[in-house]
Amino acid sequence: MKTGPLSGFPEWLPEQRIVEQALLDTLRRQFELFGFAPIETRAVEPLEVLTQKGATDKEIYVLSRLHADEGEGDKGLGLHFDL
Repeated sequence: MKTGPLSGFPEWLPEQRIVEQALLDTLRRQFELFGFAPIETRAVEPLEVLTQKGATDKEIYVLSRLHADEGEGDKGLGLHFDL
């Protein structure tokens, strides 16, 4: 099986990642200078949360485990659509 980059998922070389990280560090420091605290939110939400607000014509990608045991399967989770 031949592997390669997936469309829509950038793969940064180390040199590019260093530049990106330096930019993010600069932005983070500037925000903190003005009293903002860093926050990281989860990328996965329950499907009921993703579908309850507004129209459901958004693309919602449902998560499921490949070889999940019987009854353990889908917990009704989806990837947050604004990512």
